[in-house]
Amino acid sequence: MTFLNKGITKITLFVFLSIVFNISLIGQTHLNKNYIKQNIQFADSVIIVSHFLIDDYSGKEIPDWDKSDTIMNLEKWKYLHSRQTFLLDNGKFNRKIIKECVILNDTSKAKLISILLKQVHSRKVELMKCDEPTNAIVIYNKKIESYIDICFTCFKIHTSKNIHFDESNLDERKWKELATLFKSNGLTVQNEND
Repeated sequence: MTFLNKGITKITLFVFLSIVFNISLIGQTHLNKNYIKQNIQFADSVIIVSHFLIDDYSGKEIPDWDKSDTIMNLEKWKYLHSRQTFLLDNGKFNRKIIKECVILNDTSKAKLISILLKQVHSRKVELMKCDEPTNAIVIYNKKIESYIDICFTCFKIHTSKNIHFDESNLDERKWKELATLFKSNGLTVQNEND
């Protein structure tokens, strides 16, 4: 086999594998979108919430501390800046962290599905690294709780294991529409970059 034939064979193999990989991703994305749609559409209830900051994803900040200062002041700082511990409590959404919540009606559920399933046009979202979600979508379906935990500051989401959805499914327009959905239902969207 000549050098040229080896190069053509490698290119052909690369193109073939790229096509197979992309078809696999498209099929997987389509299945994920159908799952999200059915999960929300046929849920017993879908609740959107604003919640207190939690320690699940980001570390707790502790200030540079002057060792000559009293330990009582450090304890006071920790108390004033305390966070609830976790998003889940025994596998269920931790209700102690909720500040505001709204049960979505059928119209709002349809709007949520529409936002989540829209075509992604531009992924030009600059990711920051705060990873401090204060909003969530909680889906109750036959006693199974699923969630999408949302940080509107750094455009990061976390989901329960049964939801396969990540930031690559969102773009700037979808983030804004999602924030608008929360606000139009009377919820606080903290740390928003509008």
